Amino acid sequence: MYNKFTKNAESLNPNRPGDLKEAFNICNDTQMEQLWPDDEVPGLRSAGQQFSQQCWTLAQRILLLMGHGLRLDDPSYFSRLHAKSSANNSTTLRCLFYPPLNHDSVAQSRRSVCPATPVSGTVLVNIGDVMARWTADKLISTKHRVVIPETQVNRAKARMSACCLLHASG
Repeated sequence: MYNKFTKNAESLNPNRPGDLKEAFNICNDTQMEQLWPDDEVPGLRSAGQQFSQQCWTLAQRILLLMGHGLRLDDPSYFSRLHAKSSANNSTTLRCLFYPPLNHDSVAQSRRSVCPATPVSGTVLVNIGDVMARWTADKLISTKHRVVIPETQVNRAKARMSACCLLHASG
């Protein structure tokens, strides 16, 4: 599913402005079948499905390692709960594009944040609130935000990211 730039289109807090971004969400095959822009972007379906599968495979490995690290009787417990076999599984690969910002559109909020500087060859794993609850906070969910770059030079650059939002099967 594709969402074009729309000012304040997606906001989780009605008291704060939403993000200005462009998103393409890759969901399960049943949900996506009629949504691929095959004519406009040849090859996107194949590349998107391949990348989504690679993210899924990595996520399953991480879930298995978490089960081992927590010394669960069944280390595959988490990976089984996140099985992709259900057509109702809403796991999503979200590809985001944040456009460059001009100085007039920037309203900075100065909170204590730790930059997540990209490191080549690595992935960033955020546990999420549900996993924190399932593990009685042995694994901690980290609040995360996409912050507006501090310098005009960095605000003038477009930013891109991809995140795999993993959901348990229901």
